[in-house]
Amino acid sequence: VMILKNLNTELLEGVRVDELNLCLIPDHFSFKHINFAQYDGIVIQSNNSGRTKQILFALRTSDNPQIYLKPIFTDSKKIFSRFKNDIDELFTERNKQLIHHMAKKINERIAKISRDLSKVKNVIDKFILKGLQYAYTRENNFTPYRTRFSSIGYSYPFINLIASSEEHLEVTKRLSLLQKKSYLKKELLDKINLCHSCMSSYLNFHETCSKCGSIDLKYENLIHHFR
Repeated sequence: VMILKNLNTELLEGVRVDELNLCLIPDHFSFKHINFAQYDGIVIQSNNSGRTKQILFALRTSDNPQIYLKPIFTDSKKIFSRFKNDIDELFTERNKQLIHHMAKKINERIAKISRDLSKVKNVIDKFILKGLQYAYTRENNFTPYRTRFSSIGYSYPFINLIASSEEHLEVTKRLSLLQKKSYLKKELLDKINLCHSCMSSYLNFHETCSKCGSIDLKYENLIHHFR
């Protein structure tokens, strides 16, 4: 288990982008004793998807917005392609000015957030509040995206990293309730079919006889007269 509490004593290697100080997280890094809030952004130096997901999960599950909303970059094209909805940008020598602009804008918006989520006890409410804050700091709408890693076929940025399949479904239900109460506005993007038993979108449709349920069907031509 990675712990992000009482982190004050140790420093990681950093990289300067103009006046910003970015923290470099190597592949083998342990999170103990690091105060990530003191950095302006984080660069994940790993080409391993599992390891990157662990790092993102540890950061995003903090209750400190200076940590869980922190601008995050990667120097791996493979990792950026896999986590493009959850990592802000690919970090390269050529786009340091873009990185500087993004990190500065994100941190300016983070500074305006004062809500202490440690007092929010309902985990679904906490997921949604974090997701909305993440969308605000990135100046985006809170829009779901297609992903094969979610049992319902869709997920939301940020929430994808910290919620289980069952919790994803609860998030969509809670968002619908908030929309009905006029706290949120919605726009129809797609409709999905879910299994009535497990609420998964991984469905396999069969043509069967409506009487006996057999799949051994014999097809016949039918002439239909329209009037």
